[in-house]
Amino acid sequence: MDLTFEELEPAERRITRLAEDIGYITLCECLDRNHEETIARVEFNGADLAPFLIDGDGLGSDDEADGTDPEPEQLAVAVGRWLRFVARANMGGRRLGRFKLRVMNPKGEKTLFSARFLCRNADADADTEDRDLEGDRVPVPMPTVVAPSGEVAPEGRTWKALGDAYMSMIALLQSSYTHLAGLQSATIVNQNNKEMRLQGVLEGLMADVIALKVGMTESGASAAQDAGNTRMQQELAKTFIGELGTFGRAFAAAKMGLPPDLAELVASVQQSPELLEVLSMPELKEMLKDPDALKEVAQILKLGAMTKPTKPPKKPPTDDGPVN
Repeated sequence: MDLTFEELEPAERRITRLAEDIGYITLCECLDRNHEETIARVEFNGADLAPFLIDGDGLGSDDEADGTDPEPEQLAVAVGRWLRFVARANMGGRRLGRFKLRVMNPKGEKTLFSARFLCRNADADADTEDRDLEGDRVPVPMPTVVAPSGEVAPEGRTWKALGDAYMSMIALLQSSYTHLAGLQSATIVNQNNKEMRLQGVLEGLMADVIALKVGMTESGASAAQDAGNTRMQQELAKTFIGELGTFGRAFAAAKMGLPPDLAELVASVQQSPELLEVLSMPELKEMLKDPDALKEVAQILKLGAMTKPTKPPKKPPTDDGPVN
């Protein structure tokens, strides 16, 4: 096809001036005055524009594909070739095509400028201008032109950015692993210290409990043995003195080192359960350990023994007769 482009060169010159600020370019086909359709987009870098930086069908020169990062001016020239290639692919035999390009900043948040241009096909028939070719439109293929080396390598700055990102990721992983290992080690040490302290406390408590139980057992056994011995001696003495009578009392008193009178007194005391109960009281035993208390008890008993019992008064005689 014999194609000519109108109003495209001013847009190419403006792209060259703004090459330092460009992020990507989109190309739309104007269907009518108010409707347009996006048909292609290209990033403003050597990776996307690589096929248009080399010699292919007269589109470029060999010195633009030497494997180094292209300059912004070279990328601007490649954008012009890309615009012509996409427009040619979308003509579809029509006599006239209307297109609009938009130049965006790297983040896509600002349109640097937009421009319209025409593409005329001198070989098309006059009656093909109004033919509806929208159904025949297909996605624009990128040219398959390759560099003389056999493949187009990414830009050097792309490889450098990838390498820096990879090294940053490795350093981050290593620092994270070191931090986690330190936390784990500190946690294990703290846990072991706590367990050792708790074990020491438990062992001390167990030793105290065992000592307390041993002391309670020994005290209970000693108290039970003393009480049993006392009761046994009392019962034996009571039985022995009761069965032997006076001779037995004298013999027992002599055998036990007690005077006969005291042995007889013990026999008299044993005949009174109430007196035995009083004498068996722990409080009385504790009180009798005091010499002063013993003196007071002796005085009380002496006064009781010296006091004569009083006889009840006789009733006066009555008319019924004398009272006995």
